[in-house]
Amino acid sequence: MKKHILFTIALLSVLGFTVHAQWQWQYPLPQGNRLNDMIITEGNTGFAVGNGGVILKTMDKGRNWSLMDSAANVNLNGICFTGTSKGYIAGDNGVLLTTNANGQWVSMESGTHYHMNAVAAATDEKVYAAGYKGLILKKTGETWEITESPTIRALYCIDFGSNSVGVAAGDSGTILRTTDGGDNWNLVDVSYNAAFLDVYFPSESIGYLAGQQGLILKTTDSGASWTDISYSQVETNLLSIHFYNDTTGYACGANGVI
Repeated sequence: MKKHILFTIALLSVLGFTVHAQWQWQYPLPQGNRLNDMIITEGNTGFAVGNGGVILKTMDKGRNWSLMDSAANVNLNGICFTGTSKGYIAGDNGVLLTTNANGQWVSMESGTHYHMNAVAAATDEKVYAAGYKGLILKKTGETWEITESPTIRALYCIDFGSNSVGVAAGDSGTILRTTDGGDNWNLVDVSYNAAFLDVYFPSESIGYLAGQQGLILKTTDSGASWTDISYSQVETNLLSIHFYNDTTGYACGANGVI
């Protein structure tokens, strides 16, 4: 009987230790979730956002990164900053975050549960988020309101080349264009069925789109028309594109393609 009692006590001790044990992430540091977007704001400062509500910050040009407190635990898909260093993040389930006076990330009321895939600023006051079923939200004060959209296809990216000219793009070759700072959006007619996954404007007239199957398009007229400049040897999905000036840039995507 004594042996049974000792065995029971030992078993309960092990179970108790297992229940109360705390696991800590060890590698890679500071976290291991997928990262979906990043931005360098000014000087040495930058931010990255990702799955599970992850927000990272660097203050030394990306050499070291630290985790920030996040007001969300869903996937965060896009980040932007305005000229006044005000930040915005778009995420799944209608999550939209912004920075407060202390530089902390706090939730904003979006009015939707749709996934928001990207966010961009036309001006300090005009900020737009794009997402599922063609939804485009416009920031009004501290809340967001729906802007009329000519599509129900998912939008994955949005960017502005100037205070007035912007492009949002997504599923099945969908390209939307605004020339009035996002108040109105119109479909651009292109003959592509692949999804566009990222858009970048290094200047008002010059812009680039990257998408599935290695597709890269260029505009020289502020998004009114687009020309295919894809590299024929790349057929994997291109997830991100960025240019240092009108002619020099990089695109990267699946399978380590750059």
